[in-house]
Amino acid sequence: MERLGFLYDTTRCVGCKACQIACKEQNKLGAGEFFRRVETLTEGGSPVHFSAACNHCENPACAAVCPTGAMYIAEDGTVQHDDGKCVGCGRCVHHCPYGAPSLNKRTGYAQKCDGCARRRKEGLDPACAAACPTRALRFGPLSRADADMVSSGGLSFLPPASLTGPSLRLRRKAGGVKAEAAAPPAPREEAPPAFRRDTEQKFLILGGGVAAVSAARAIRARNASASIRIVSGEDRIPYCRPMLSKGLLIGFSEDRYPVAGREWLEENRIRLTLGRTVESLDPAARTAALDDGTVLPYDKCVYALGSRCFLPPITGRSLPGVFTLRSDTDLRAIRRRMLSASRAVVVGGGITGLEIAWEMKKAGLRVTVLDLAPVLMGRLLDRRSAEALRRRIEDAGIPVATGVRIKALEGGSGGVASVALEDGRSFPAELVLLSTGFRANTAVAEQAGLSAGRAVAVTEAMETSDPDIYACGDCTDRSLSTWMQSVRQGEVAGANAAGDRLVFQPEPEPAMVHTADTSLLSIGDMGKDPEGNYHLVYGSADSPKGRFYINPKTVFRQETFYSLCFRDGELAGATLIGDLSEMLFIQEAVRRHSRESEFLEELLRKGIEIHAD
Repeated sequence: MERLGFLYDTTRCVGCKACQIACKEQNKLGAGEFFRRVETLTEGGSPVHFSAACNHCENPACAAVCPTGAMYIAEDGTVQHDDGKCVGCGRCVHHCPYGAPSLNKRTGYAQKCDGCARRRKEGLDPACAAACPTRALRFGPLSRADADMVSSGGLSFLPPASLTGPSLRLRRKAGGVKAEAAAPPAPREEAPPAFRRDTEQKFLILGGGVAAVSAARAIRARNASASIRIVSGEDRIPYCRPMLSKGLLIGFSEDRYPVAGREWLEENRIRLTLGRTVESLDPAARTAALDDGTVLPYDKCVYALGSRCFLPPITGRSLPGVFTLRSDTDLRAIRRRMLSASRAVVVGGGITGLEIAWEMKKAGLRVTVLDLAPVLMGRLLDRRSAEALRRRIEDAGIPVATGVRIKALEGGSGGVASVALEDGRSFPAELVLLSTGFRANTAVAEQAGLSAGRAVAVTEAMETSDPDIYACGDCTDRSLSTWMQSVRQGEVAGANAAGDRLVFQPEPEPAMVHTADTSLLSIGDMGKDPEGNYHLVYGSADSPKGRFYINPKTVFRQETFYSLCFRDGELAGATLIGDLSEMLFIQEAVRRHSRESEFLEELLRKGIEIHAD
């Protein structure tokens, strides 16, 4: 199917805003909400009318960062949104360089132009194109664009087309727009693996997270006839666990952001055993015993039992109103407690703690964050970045105290009532969340005699010390507890269990936090190796002046804090706080170890001027 997009002749556009009005009416948008917006701007010293909506990019930033697959590329190349998978995390809003998505104030879900998909199914043009009185705006196959139409990248108020590959072709007055190379095509469905071996083997996968599902996918892709069973201790189908700290206000149900739907499980004949705990593993007999007495045989086993919340030895941690957050059961309990609570304390300044603190703040609670470490997210951030993040959180109305030592959680008539520190300070709270890290689930592995310390020991092929057992995800000693790393480890474990020979090669994975109406991205080495020869550059950059945003009130139009960490003259890591629209460029620069001088020059060419401190 041909790639579709907008064909826009600015020489015909008179700025009447008929397209904008038609779009608002078609989508029943409220005041200040836009899927398409028209503005008169200056280009080359001359005024130009410009009408913009979602560009249905070939390599869309919104889909790249959406953790649930709610943003996706349809067969016709348009970028669509699935409300059923959306959790309102706002990543698409923060990362689109055009400001196309926004959050619906009523539902909390993301929303944007879908190219009037329903109208097109009825053989009609999108409402905006149909309303254009001068035929300046059209929609159709990009291959039908006139020869003199070029990409959008030559316009000073738009990002470079190479960033996301917008499906937009323009005609401008002579000399107004320079042609620009299109972005590389978006990643498509991967080709089937070369290795195939159909057998009657029994594959048993212990755990119900994304690593387990990825292992099942990899096995089925290589073995069409084998028996595959997933055993999960939770009572619902596998879901996107990182969304727990983002979905507090929206709710949580079985049809919300699954990583494997029931239809897919049935189509691939993957049996799912829910609500059962693995009690023991017998490598000699190749069986696993569950808590209800069931004994399951296997030929190959994938150990993906993940991790559990770490609870520090704090007096009062068992009081009613004290929670951890690792499952949707925990989330439901927190939501119930919030009905009667007015004050909350979050102990732990990591990703989960900071995101859930903001969710509670939005729900109307007075929230304080206490961190036992000297700085927020100290495992990932350098001190200056941590301080910048803390300022933004406190400016949003959430007090933060770091380097604290908790004396006790003190109780009252209804459960927890306050958090007492050893320095004498006390913080009233009817709800306390302990977000103090995780520990790998190794008990079953140790019982089975597998090599394990703080985590299950695995090779780069995800092999354990037993040749018939593989391990993947948060429970392994090669895990950094990131989502994509668990996905890849699961793929390698499943593929090799099926007989293939793959190797897990860790790559720098970004850590992202969305809290306090701002965003943070940190990737790579931020100066944590005591033997490293580091040079850190700090600075700030305003959102580029004159950049056109479809939704002009988008929250990412803010000053961005940059921390760039160079090691031996190469970019080893970076932290951004604020506008993350350049995140894809930054991530790629870290992965290719850009030289310092070349990278800083490239920033300037992109219009990003770092005013170093």
